[in-house]
Amino acid sequence: MKVTIRQIAKQLGVHHTTVSRALRNSPCISENMRQRIKSLAIKLGYRPNLVASGLSTRKTFNVGLIVADISTTFFSQVARGVEDTMRRAGYNVFICNTDDKIEDEKFHWDALISRGVDGIIISPANLKPRYLQKLLGAGVPIVFIDRCLPSLRASYVITDHFSGGYQMTKYLLSLGHRRIAYVRGEVEMGRFYGYRQALKEYGIPVDNSLTPVCDFTIEGGKKAAKKLVRMEHPPTAIFCVNDPVALGAMKAIREH
Repeated sequence: MKVTIRQIAKQLGVHHTTVSRALRNSPCISENMRQRIKSLAIKLGYRPNLVASGLSTRKTFNVGLIVADISTTFFSQVARGVEDTMRRAGYNVFICNTDDKIEDEKFHWDALISRGVDGIIISPANLKPRYLQKLLGAGVPIVFIDRCLPSLRASYVITDHFSGGYQMTKYLLSLGHRRIAYVRGEVEMGRFYGYRQALKEYGIPVDNSLTPVCDFTIEGGKKAAKKLVRMEHPPTAIFCVNDPVALGAMKAIREH
């Protein structure tokens, strides 16, 4: 027999609206009472009727997560954190992988919109202001992660990539390196700006041949590094945009 909110309320001696609010994490219900209600709901095997709830609230209880490469450590951890948090809030997460291809991103975006998701969390493959503004005008709540334009009026959570690129380059410079290569991605610019700033402080001009763009993959890193080590004046140090690219670069160096 299906467990109802009224049955949970009866066992706890509270009104059924209290149970309903607690299961929706309403702040008007005390933390202690919310935990008591949720614990009993789990024990009894309560399952909310999301279809009925969605008809009254106009919500689907689904959100989309669009990332560049779910196989990377960074994005897999992001996905885990998003899924854990949304599950506790009663939402399902559709995880979409783009391989940093704009065409794939548009496909997933349209699919999520057609499903009527309640929001989308996205690491965009395109950072052109016009494109990002178009996403913001889609009529669905959006949070950008990892990549966003600071000038854009939007919700976002990003890492200080500039500082990471700057500190890494400064460290290599302190070791005496002067021909430092940075294998980067087409979209990511923060670490590249940090890299350039560190070189500038040492009076070293940026050599574009030392900053190849590649896919965020092992194979992409390998191809880029092969070109670097075969140069007439190869770099004495290489740092990469992410771990898969670095692994590929290490393979190329070992094989050289």
